[in-house]
Amino acid sequence: MPEPRIVATAGHIDHGKSTLVEALTGTNPDRLPEERKRGMTIELGFAHLDLPDRQAAGDAWHIGLVDVPGHADFVRNMVAGVGSIDAALLVVAADDGWMPQTEEHFQILLHLGVTHGVVALTKSDLAPPECAVGGQIREQLEGTSWSGAAVVPVCALSGEGLDALRDALRQVMRQTPAPEDGGKPRLFVDRVFSPRGAGTVVTGTLSGGSLRVGDAVIIQPAGLRGRVRGLQCHNKPVETARPGSRTAVQISGVDAAHEAGSGGVWRGHVLEGGLLLSTAASEVVHVSLERFSRERNPGEAPLVKHGQRVWCHHGSAGYAARLYFVDRRPPGAGESALAELRFNAPVAVHEGDRFILRDFSRRHTLAGGMILDRSAKARSWKKKAFLDSLIARAAHPQDPAAWIRALLDRDGWLQPEGLLAGSRFPAAAIHGLLENLDAVRHPGWILSPGRWNAVVESGAALVRKFHQAKPLEAGLSLADCRAGMAAVLPDPALADAAIAELECRGFVRTQHLIRAGDFKPALPPEVRRACLALRGVLFADKANPPGTASYVRTPEEKAALRSMLQSGELFMLDADTAMLTAGYEELKQRILAALHAAGRATMAALRDATGSTRRILVPVCERMDRERLTVRDGDFRRAVAIPPRPGPVS
Repeated sequence: MPEPRIVATAGHIDHGKSTLVEALTGTNPDRLPEERKRGMTIELGFAHLDLPDRQAAGDAWHIGLVDVPGHADFVRNMVAGVGSIDAALLVVAADDGWMPQTEEHFQILLHLGVTHGVVALTKSDLAPPECAVGGQIREQLEGTSWSGAAVVPVCALSGEGLDALRDALRQVMRQTPAPEDGGKPRLFVDRVFSPRGAGTVVTGTLSGGSLRVGDAVIIQPAGLRGRVRGLQCHNKPVETARPGSRTAVQISGVDAAHEAGSGGVWRGHVLEGGLLLSTAASEVVHVSLERFSRERNPGEAPLVKHGQRVWCHHGSAGYAARLYFVDRRPPGAGESALAELRFNAPVAVHEGDRFILRDFSRRHTLAGGMILDRSAKARSWKKKAFLDSLIARAAHPQDPAAWIRALLDRDGWLQPEGLLAGSRFPAAAIHGLLENLDAVRHPGWILSPGRWNAVVESGAALVRKFHQAKPLEAGLSLADCRAGMAAVLPDPALADAAIAELECRGFVRTQHLIRAGDFKPALPPEVRRACLALRGVLFADKANPPGTASYVRTPEEKAALRSMLQSGELFMLDADTAMLTAGYEELKQRILAALHAAGRATMAALRDATGSTRRILVPVCERMDRERLTVRDGDFRRAVAIPPRPGPVS
């Protein structure tokens, strides 16, 4: 199957871009009557070029050619055509050479990350033999990612040089990585139709992932939801559209808008699917901005200013925004800076996207940039952790591992599900990196070791603070400890894991309390003596403790009982009876031994087997039922693991 690729033209007006596209493909990309009448491209034009690979028999590239306007008044349309391309065909006329719009288009290509391309030196028949335009072009490309680009003289009218140009395009296609299917399909809408009987059709360049007939989609930033009814790639019906192809999508459930903002899909909207269905539009973003190293018109181009109104060209749309620099200092030529864009309305951008900034009158290109944080809050970069995160992302714009680590360092935790969903990084790459991340893992969450340790230490501090405030108490209630740590956790359910970590660090947990391992209540001497007296009473007959009213009367005895209950040494069997925990364990084993021996037993039989009383056995057996050690079967009890036997215990 041919590999889909997108190549856009670029260059000054009247340098022969449309004529060259028609010579290569046989299709005139100027489709509007006004364009053909005036001989000037106004809107984007499209054509298709099948380019067989001469080094691999049977292989080919299926190239969608996007022809862009060259006039300065239509730079906004030019930017819309080069937002999702693999390579560019920069057109320079031999009789004019490098012109102002050549320079601006070239800057835009570099700002958008288009590093692969060919320079077509058109109208070669008009250039005198001593023409030095080729050398001039080489000087302009020097020091950029295009410094090694082929410069091919060509005459579109005679066909001279077209084969050499096709060979140069083949070489560029070999060097250009194939578009990756990251499970995040996006199509920047550049045309909208409503053919009779076909509903709404949108076209654009598909990137980020594949689209299939039947897929659910959303139109952003309008938030309109629909479903794919049909697909065409390069004018051929398909069931699946792959990234890197010019695609027409027939959508059900979404109407075409009569004008921008009228409620339907419009040019400039973005069709999204797959993992992007859950992402939302943005109003404030943090970005990295870069000025080109050479000014188009030194001394004339307006400076980039802190707080100025700008137009942000992204995808096939332009958005009004305010620009604020993190350090309030605008970058100079060739410099970069971190900044904040506050849009007038929600926009459909993703982290890693590139964009172009132009002045508000849309006469000058100011800078290019990349989205670093699409879910930003105004001035959140004033917090050091947020600023450090932006710096780390800007330093490694193509490294998802660096972005994940920056997020983890900033927030202290991550949710693997949906992580960086609104980014250009493929989902598979993100999940693969999480496997090797140095972090603490709990169901649904990944926490940095430092943040996890801080959470656990906050719980330890709560316990120690409680000991200092109430040295007579046996420990902090688990509920209070859990609530304290839940307040600094992204999910309250993680508090139980933090309590378990405290136990691993030497803290002692009882049924309802937690205490430091080296802590002992500082009981007054009279309360300690009362504790000894209570133990004497209860140890006298561990299987038959008396009611507490018979031996707990004085304030000291009440304090002793409370302390022993808090420590877990005792528990309340019922409202009137305290029982030694050790005594309960002994009695429980006697009951289980009797049930294992007889299969099942009545309360009377258990009384005889254990030497206890009904007053104690009934609540003890009910507690064992709750612990799922025993089960009641009419008047009998049996151990859960022992099948019932017929007949009473003799």
